[in-house]
Amino acid sequence: MQNIPQRNNAEERAHVDKISDTNCGNFLELLHLRCRDIPWLSFKLEQSLKKHTLWLSSYILNEIIDIAAGLVRQTLCENITNAEISSLIVDETTDVSNDEQLSICFWYVMQGEVQESFIGFYNPKNTEGKTLFILLKRVLQDLGLNINSMVGQCYDGAANMSGVQKGVAARMQGIVPEAVYVHCYAHRLHLALQDTLEANIVLRIALGVVQSLHHFFSLTKKESNFEELC
Repeated sequence: MQNIPQRNNAEERAHVDKISDTNCGNFLELLHLRCRDIPWLSFKLEQSLKKHTLWLSSYILNEIIDIAAGLVRQTLCENITNAEISSLIVDETTDVSNDEQLSICFWYVMQGEVQESFIGFYNPKNTEGKTLFILLKRVLQDLGLNINSMVGQCYDGAANMSGVQKGVAARMQGIVPEAVYVHCYAHRLHLALQDTLEANIVLRIALGVVQSLHHFFSLTKKESNFEELC
């Protein structure tokens, strides 16, 4: 709820009941704190350590997070289904490892209030309209959502999304004609700001230099050297 990570790079679990200068992440650090307040918890963890069954590994914690995410996603899908009509919001982005991700959200009305729920990130094989369309259909099917209940779809203006023949919007309307395509207002604002900034010579040059620096460090192996200098 606070958008803070449960895990950290250094996770020493051998002495979870002991005070340490190493930050082991919020999950293990909270256990450290509770061990100081609850004697039986410290004793239990110490006994489990001797049996090599602490159940505090990253695999267990990731499984707990996945289970929690699944329960949240299930509740959201039930709300979307009960709303009877909904709109699909999809955008493409890349993570820090430069892997393409598809962000899927739903817009619907529940008890008279507008709701917008994030469903998850999904990794497409490529960004072609057909590939993204097939992925969206599979996701909707796996989530148990009725594609025929869609009355709207919101994407950016890229050809793979908004193309009149092979774009995702056109392919989706081939199945659900009622799903009206709307060019995302946030992307339209971005395009307007981009055109405005490009009209200013000073800003265009400054942003061009910043972009060149970004490409220089991201496309070569000089990032580590740059971090050392900083």
